Amino acid sequence: MKITPFNLRGKIILLVCGIITIVLGVNTYLNIVTLRNHILDSQRLRAQAMAQTIMQDITRLGATMPISDMAGLLGRHCYQLHQLNQKDDIISISVLQGDGSVIAHSDPRVQFGAPSKSEAVLKALGDMSVKTVIEGRVFHTLIPFGKRDTAIVDIAWNRNNFDNAVRNILKYSALLFVLSVLAASLSCGYLLNKVIGQLEDIRSKLETLSITDSLTQIANRRHFDAVLETEYGRHVRAGGELSLIMLDIDHFKAFNDIYGHLKGDDCLREVGRVLRECSTRAADLAARYGGEEFVCLLPETDRAGAVIVAEQIRRGIQLLAIPHKGSSVADHVTASLGVVTVECTSDGSPLEILSKADELLYRAKSSGRNRIELSHTVFLESTEEIRGNFVQLVWKDSFCCGNPLIDAQHKALFNVANELLDAVLASRLSQDIAAIITRLLADVTIHFQDEQKILENTTFPGLAQHLEEHSKLLSKGLKLAEQFNNGTLSVGDVFQFLVYDVVMIHMLGADREYFPYVSTGER
Repeated sequence: MKITPFNLRGKIILLVCGIITIVLGVNTYLNIVTLRNHILDSQRLRAQAMAQTIMQDITRLGATMPISDMAGLLGRHCYQLHQLNQKDDIISISVLQGDGSVIAHSDPRVQFGAPSKSEAVLKALGDMSVKTVIEGRVFHTLIPFGKRDTAIVDIAWNRNNFDNAVRNILKYSALLFVLSVLAASLSCGYLLNKVIGQLEDIRSKLETLSITDSLTQIANRRHFDAVLETEYGRHVRAGGELSLIMLDIDHFKAFNDIYGHLKGDDCLREVGRVLRECSTRAADLAARYGGEEFVCLLPETDRAGAVIVAEQIRRGIQLLAIPHKGSSVADHVTASLGVVTVECTSDGSPLEILSKADELLYRAKSSGRNRIELSHTVFLESTEEIRGNFVQLVWKDSFCCGNPLIDAQHKALFNVANELLDAVLASRLSQDIAAIITRLLADVTIHFQDEQKILENTTFPGLAQHLEEHSKLLSKGLKLAEQFNNGTLSVGDVFQFLVYDVVMIHMLGADREYFPYVSTGER
């Protein structure tokens, strides 16, 4: 996730960095104050050491000697101390009486008994204690000594030295502060970014759990409903066809009664896996709709494409070969599917698509199960090209497998199917339609025989089942043709089987499974 000052992660990191900056700023200020006080204390200690030296000299000279007699000696002594400590920016050293008059001074020009020139010092003499007073650019460190603190040593310091020291402290403290803020911000930013990333991963996983069916690990109904509504709105704005497949596992209640609910759960998981594997595009969505019902949403998919995916799902479930003794359709688990494709309009709604798909699913179950059902209207529009009032099935290059013979026969069957379609729409005589049906069945028979010879020379694993389906289709086709010729079956039912079951479902669905096993060189 990209970090910017305007998203949640960026705001949190900025807030934490701001707090760190304030804390480090307060800490730096306190450190500066502490260092400043240390400098003053060190100056005071040096002043006390000098005062101690002066006191020792007074004691050595004799406590009985009047202070006035020692003025010259003390003055010379202060002068020597001043010369020795000039490197510490000491301006002057003097000894004052309690009233502020000078007893001795490092500057010989200052006379004995003259009052101190510092008003700050004169004001501070009332409290006889060690202290430092500031006057302009000068520090005065005052140390009382003698009996009853009758005299005071005044050591005047140049403030420039102190100010330079404080400036250095400020400079290095500011540098340290910036580096600390930078390091802390980077560290906290990295840690916060890592923590927030973990939280987002957790949130993403929770969101995934909230939209995923816990049993089959595909989308749940809640997520499907939301995506369907979104895709419907998008298709209204952008155009394009939206397809929906709805399927139901045949006789699943009987399966649970015979094998138990745990086996039933395993069956649902396998069916969910087949749907997930057949929904190959990123936009496709396979979902468990409820119980043994599943749905597959196919955005930007025409009806031919939807039929192909539906057949892949139907055959995929059949290839699972999950035993089912309670089924009246087969000895293994099968599914019935309803497929609907619509052009979304602002007047329609997603509920209409669901209702239509459910209706087609019910028709598939009512028509024998283990089949795909879609309305004639829907089918005829699936690969249509309008020519006047006629509809034509359009051959596409994507229908080719790469084997010249199979592709030529598939294309020829498409043409005969179109011929039958034209005859039906033109309401031609029954004997004319019967002749086209007979020719179509003959072409299908030849195609199945040639296809079998080609596939027997490949490693196609589903050959046996594929040939069995050939046999069923031919048998049913001949039976329906006979019923039509006898007048006991409508042309619509024959058309539905030949064009839909044989051409659309088998050729465009089941046959695609052997495409990877045939090559252009195989005959």
